[in-house]
Amino acid sequence: MLTSRSRKVGLEPGQVLEECGQPVMNMYFPSTAVISLFAASSEGTLIEAAIVGSEGALGVPAAITGGLFPFRATVQIAGTAAQISVKAFASMFDRDRAMQRRVNAYVNLLIVQLAQSAICNNKHTVEQRLARWLLAIRARSGLVIFPMTHELLSNILGTTRPVVTVAARTLKNANSLRIAEEQYKS
Repeated sequence: MLTSRSRKVGLEPGQVLEECGQPVMNMYFPSTAVISLFAASSEGTLIEAAIVGSEGALGVPAAITGGLFPFRATVQIAGTAAQISVKAFASMFDRDRAMQRRVNAYVNLLIVQLAQSAICNNKHTVEQRLARWLLAIRARSGLVIFPMTHELLSNILGTTRPVVTVAARTLKNANSLRIAEEQYKS
């Protein structure tokens, strides 16, 4: 039923799908795209709180409650997603018990991911957080190689670019990461 009311859309890296504190107009069910959910500090600093890939949906809690979206949702890995209006989703959700159970299970998974992210950001080194993030993206995208700059990773991990460079070098030296360096022509 969901597929008959949705449309397939292409998503590009850096594309902002939802903004913090805004109503959700559309929901996204990624097929091959990966989306980061960024929480904002009181100073306006963004740090990644969760990742949504083919296992989940963007906008579920706000769509069910009619509340405002609590994150900035930004596409990290290009790909496709099914897009459906919140109104159509809410109508189906209200009538379909099996759908309610599946959505509730996903919301529980999202809460666990948020808790794990909070613990990881507090207790783990930048190298450990980088390794965890790279594995999470790999698991959701299926890609072995994906384009990421140290600047983007510093925003995701809530640290500085030089710290990410050192962390990436540490993982590379431990043979846990291969870094492809582009050759620039003068």
